[in-house]
Formats: sequence, C-alpha cells, structure tokens
Amino acid sequence: TMGDKKQRIRDIKAIIEVAVIALPKERESGRHYRNAAKNAPGALSKRIFEEMAEQEEQHLRKLEALIMLLEDELEAMKD
Repeated sequence: TMGDKKQRIRDIKAIIEVAVIALPKERESGRHYRNAAKNAPGALSKRIFEEMAEQEEQHLRKLEALIMLLEDELEAMKD
C-alpha cells in the first residue's frame, strides 16, 4: 500500500542518514589504528593495530555498499 511504501522510504532514508554519519568515524578509526601500527613498539602490537585498521576499513566498505544499495532502492521506488 501507499502507506507501507512511504514508511519503507522513511526507514531507508533513516538508515542512509545514520550510515553517512558513521563514514567519517570509520575512516578516522582506520587512520588511528594505522598510525598506532606505525608507532607500535613491537610486532604483536603492530599486528593487532593493523588488524583493527583492516576491520575499520571493512566497515567503511560495507557502509559505502549499503548506502549505494539503499540509494538505488530509493531511486527504483520513485513513481
């Protein structure tokens, strides 16, 4: 129904809004851990920080993909 469609559009826009806000935070976290890895005192801490940076970069890619997917869905829902 039209009400369901409007609710879905609101839901999608809310998800996009939160994901867009999260993007720079994920970027900054990745940079933070990369920097920590460069300055790590030993091999263990370097490896841990590099793994943490990779996780943040994966989060970033997932958020970017989610935003693109949802924007495409919004576009397809236009009358």
